[in-house]
Amino acid sequence: MIGYGTPEGDVIPRYDAAGNRIGLVANDAGQIVTTRLDEDSLLDIAEAAGGTYQRATDTGVESVAVIASVQELELGAVGAQLQSLGVSRYGWAVLAALVLLGADIWRRREG
Repeated sequence: MIGYGTPEGDVIPRYDAAGNRIGLVANDAGQIVTTRLDEDSLLDIAEAAGGTYQRATDTGVESVAVIASVQELELGAVGAQLQSLGVSRYGWAVLAALVLLGADIWRRREG
């Protein structure tokens, strides 16, 4: 987990699709939104999930560490959590066939 921002808090810049800064994020009432990095909570979440926490830096070196950690995951550990479930799509057709077969047998015995 990577934490962005500062514990002191700051405003959140807003950007357009081209990446140009066009102002600050505001709430529905028009008030400028500020955000504060809560590292204690992020550390607790990372620890509970069995992961790690790093604060974001200007260099982005923490992103490289996260990518390396993901690449180290063994396919077996991830694959063990995947399960293939078959879906029966012919049950109603089998039931209808059995009903018709039973009706035919009953008709022949009566006839």
